[in-house]
Amino acid sequence: MVAQLADEAGTVIHIPTFHIFGCDDAFLGGAVALYNVCDPKTATMFDHGLGHIVPRDAENVRMLADILADLIPDVEANYEKPTAKERIDRLAYCVSVPRGLPGRVGVSDR
Repeated sequence: MVAQLADEAGTVIHIPTFHIFGCDDAFLGGAVALYNVCDPKTATMFDHGLGHIVPRDAENVRMLADILADLIPDVEANYEKPTAKERIDRLAYCVSVPRGLPGRVGVSDR
C-alpha cells in the first residue's frame, strides 16, 4: 500500500460520511485530508469552532442531531439491507472474534 495525498488519490470514499472537527483541532490537517478524499456529494462537514474534543453543550448537540436527522434518511434510502444469512454470518463472525487482546480494544478487524 502506498500513501497518497488527496489531490493524488481523488475520491476514494463513496459512502456517506459526516466529519466533525474544530478549527483549533490539533489534527485539523488530517481531518480535512480525510474529508477531501470523500465524495463531495455525500460528505458533510461540521466545524464546531473549538479543538479536538466535540463540545457537548446543548446548542452544539442540537446542531449535530439536526444534521444527523437529515442524513439518516438519505443513507437508509440508499442502503442495501443484508439478507438474513448475511446478518447471521456477521453475528457469528463478531461472536468468534477474540476481544481484549493486546493492541485491540474490543473491536473486530472487519
